[in-house]
Amino acid sequence: MNQSCAKCHSVKIIPDAMVIDRADYSVEDEFSVAVDEKPDALMFKQRIRSDVSATVCGDCGFTEFFAKEPQKLYSAYQNKLRNSR
Repeated sequence: MNQSCAKCHSVKIIPDAMVIDRADYSVEDEFSVAVDEKPDALMFKQRIRSDVSATVCGDCGFTEFFAKEPQKLYSAYQNKLRNSR
């Protein structure tokens, strides 16, 4: 699959680059995104997470982030909408 940069159209693409988050004491962890199925709950918000990867242009540096499990996040979002009624 030939990819090109959405910004400069270069083909120098780095797929699946790891996005690193630094927690307390500089501990490295994979970056993630989350959806709370029950955001108004005081506890047990049922947070659903997905790690994130990136695609980086080797020429201009344009970076796109991708959730590794988008279906799981969308399902949690749908549950969140149902829970807010």
